Amino acid sequence: MRSILILIGSGPRTPQAEQALSLAVRLCQAGHQLRIALIQDASLMALARPGCSVPPAVSLYVVDEDLRLRGCRKEDVVPGVRIVDRSELVDLMMEQSDAVMGAF
Repeated sequence: MRSILILIGSGPRTPQAEQALSLAVRLCQAGHQLRIALIQDASLMALARPGCSVPPAVSLYVVDEDLRLRGCRKEDVVPGVRIVDRSELVDLMMEQSDAVMGAF
């Protein structure tokens, strides 16, 4: 199956974010290797509070700069979510994924 990266930019509990998470579940069930990058307002979904539910097989990433711009600390990020910088995000998109989808 394909390696797919979904970029989510919408904040927690928005229709766009919920739709992207639902798509992630379906793609995972179809057997794809799935990664989700939380960028912009979606970075808030990586915080240690309820609101972001994805299958365990999905790798989650959050952009450090987006966290800092929203006044958040790395220590607040849920264990298991990988904190990346912009260059690592570009590498995820260009080198490590067969397809990239955006949900903004």
